[in-house]
Amino acid sequence: MAIRSIRRRRAVRRDALVDTGASLTVIPRELARRAGIIPGGPVRVRLAGGGTARMAAASAFIKLDGREAPCTVLIASGGDILLGAETLELLGASVDLKRRRLRLAPKLALMAA
Repeated sequence: MAIRSIRRRRAVRRDALVDTGASLTVIPRELARRAGIIPGGPVRVRLAGGGTARMAAASAFIKLDGREAPCTVLIASGGDILLGAETLELLGASVDLKRRRLRLAPKLALMAA
């Protein structure tokens, strides 16, 4: 995947994990800085373990297999990139749990939606 700021044309490429339980995509602060993504104010988010945390939210373009969409991202202090459900939906991607693979809908189906 590649990620870029809404103001820049150049993207930063990185490997990412898919998190089927996450609503939004989470990126590390260092990646946000390198991609020129400007953090907004902090928002309170509920974590998988039931607790809460405050993270900065921002807008970014995420590109996957030739498809690009504007997405909301949360900026964490570190860790892996976690692609959340909103990003996957905007890119026309779904998870094949049996094969543990990401599937992309045909581009024609995206245009008709």
